[in-house]
Amino acid sequence: MKLKSFSRTKTFTFTILAQFLALLILLGLAEGAFRLLNPNYDLRGRNERGFFCVFDSVLGWAPKKNFMGIHEKDGFAIPVHQNQFGLRTSDRLLMKNPEGKRRIIVLGDSYVWGYGVGDKDVFTELEKPQYDAELINFGVSGYGTDQEYLLYKKLGKNFEVDEVTLVITPYNDFMNNIASKQYGYKKPYFKIVDDQLQLISDHVKQHSLKNMRNWLNNNLYAFNYINSLVRNIKQHLESKNKGASTPKLAVLDSNSVTDPDRYSMKLTMQIVDDLRNLVNSQGRKFRVVFIPYKIHINKEINRNHPMVPLFADRLHGKGIEYLEPFFIFSQPGEKKVDLFNQRDNHFSAAGHELFARTLLDPELVEQTRNYYHKDAIR
Repeated sequence: MKLKSFSRTKTFTFTILAQFLALLILLGLAEGAFRLLNPNYDLRGRNERGFFCVFDSVLGWAPKKNFMGIHEKDGFAIPVHQNQFGLRTSDRLLMKNPEGKRRIIVLGDSYVWGYGVGDKDVFTELEKPQYDAELINFGVSGYGTDQEYLLYKKLGKNFEVDEVTLVITPYNDFMNNIASKQYGYKKPYFKIVDDQLQLISDHVKQHSLKNMRNWLNNNLYAFNYINSLVRNIKQHLESKNKGASTPKLAVLDSNSVTDPDRYSMKLTMQIVDDLRNLVNSQGRKFRVVFIPYKIHINKEINRNHPMVPLFADRLHGKGIEYLEPFFIFSQPGEKKVDLFNQRDNHFSAAGHELFARTLLDPELVEQTRNYYHKDAIR
């Protein structure tokens, strides 16, 4: 009986190995044929964390270096290039400032990274000869303020710059900062212990199955193509049956701010203050900029997301400068242009152009600087 059992186990193991080997051969043949027939094929992906980023034990996910791919999502297919630092900007970027012009690191999430627009339309990449300034794009899709702070400590502080601008997205940044997991990926986060930040990151580990799927999608052209084909068919059927996807249409007021929101603002303020202190210790200027809330602009409601003025109060109390571009975006003259993507809340190319001006144009900066506290400052 033991011999028969051993024989069956041996046969079963051999069969599995033979099938696995045959599958590898088929995959190799399919991949070779696809590359031969499509030598100029560009890899494409939907998930920014899994496609344009890699696992990082410090940051949760970090942008891939020297990478080019098509971001295929929400009805668009946008080429995205990331340079030798993993940043969505030119390969000519150096840590040193050879030209001596004013340089500004811009930290942020998908709004800064440039979700939904081409490389040349991202606000940091637009030509700005009249301002003689260089904006360096440190945006990573899905990041909260905590990861942006850690990215600056890991990479940004090594660049020779004059200023650091932190862009806050009130829709999700505050709650991102109290989460240990976002978009299906584990991330580091902070707690406040004895009025100090304590980093929690022991849980940030690789997910084997997810990493294998991402590897296949990012390295096998045939697998990537099939994924893209299935995704597009599924998206077409969904749009046909349910209509095009639309962004959330919630109108928010002060009653929309919850107790968890208030705690997340307290934690975020501690992160921002520590970041400011690090930046200032390097002899650099620091400021915060808020993303305008699209829904209120479209519905002509004369206020940004309700957490913005509340957090602006905290910034003012710490002596941290902030810019509030919402009222520039909502001016009647600007409404003639669609400043946001149709299917989500991110900036369109026109929105990126206006956002660049709100950061660099002296007149617009003066209008938006410490907007809610101008009387107090005077």
